[in-house]
Amino acid sequence: MLTEPMPADAVGAARKRLAVAAEDLDANRIAALVRDLAADAGVAPVWERVCRPLLGGLRGQSATEIAT
Repeated sequence: MLTEPMPADAVGAARKRLAVAAEDLDANRIAALVRDLAADAGVAPVWERVCRPLLGGLRGQSATEIAT
């Protein structure tokens, strides 16, 4: 890990909120959540602790498929 870890409770809450927004296909809410999380915790911690694990947990999707 490249950064100081985010508190576990904050990580769990952020993952749940982003997952719900993604399931709702609400791009505006996803963008707002990521922007707010990055403003509070920093870009790298949010990427490492929230975004990357969520993307990695998608079934049937490789990193290449997600990026395209």
